[in-house]
Amino acid sequence: MLGQSSTQNDSKVTLCIMRHGMAENMVKNDASRQLVSVGEEQARDTSYWFSQHYPHIKIDLALVSPYVRAEQTFNIVKGHIPIRHKLISRDVTPDASAAHFCDYLSALLESKSDFNEINAILIVSHMPFVSFLMSEVLYSKEGVLFNTGSMAVVECDRATLKGILAKHYQGVL
Repeated sequence: MLGQSSTQNDSKVTLCIMRHGMAENMVKNDASRQLVSVGEEQARDTSYWFSQHYPHIKIDLALVSPYVRAEQTFNIVKGHIPIRHKLISRDVTPDASAAHFCDYLSALLESKSDFNEINAILIVSHMPFVSFLMSEVLYSKEGVLFNTGSMAVVECDRATLKGILAKHYQGVL
């Protein structure tokens, strides 16, 4: 079954890739942009959608961009979805390398740490990174565009981090 924490097939991992909610217009420092009320609503709506469609998935690890709008999105999401661990990661910022992130994620999944029982991962990030990440993890190599506040659920082979798109919820606009 897709993404069951602690009982899932050891050869699979579920990636929940989410773009932050709508943020204020560009400011001098992009990293400090905050969510607007619509962005907060988008994060709540997507959290609700996920909890209704995937109640059996418990997020073992959240990897969150250090940008304010991503952290604000995560803080809303964690109020609706069970999440065991959170790491702030510069590897999921807008201009980060999706290929390098996949290498990091593979190493994390193989490590013998607190994270060795990871069955479901939430990534809260930005465009264009989330689209490039989809190109890296999907067998089809297709890029996927994300509305603000949207989430893709990808069932991946743990060893290769390649998988299929189970659902892509575009959320409220």
